[in-house]
Amino acid sequence: MASHHGADDRWYDLTDFGAGTLGGLDRPLTPKERNRFAERGTAVALLLLKSRLESGHLLPAVLELYRGSPPRSHDGEEFV
Repeated sequence: MASHHGADDRWYDLTDFGAGTLGGLDRPLTPKERNRFAERGTAVALLLLKSRLESGHLLPAVLELYRGSPPRSHDGEEFV
């Protein structure tokens, strides 16, 4: 299992994950910076954690919810 460190933090917009990191920034974001992205329209900020089971059945993440977002679905299970 890989371990996650704060320096590894990269934040994404859950509703536009394919666009890359928030603001194209390849570094951790401060809470103040994430709040600014929320003010500009980011509804759900997503942080993927490197800590992962070897079997790969669980992808841990942190979500910051700023407002409602469009419904999403996928195959599989979630643990909240």
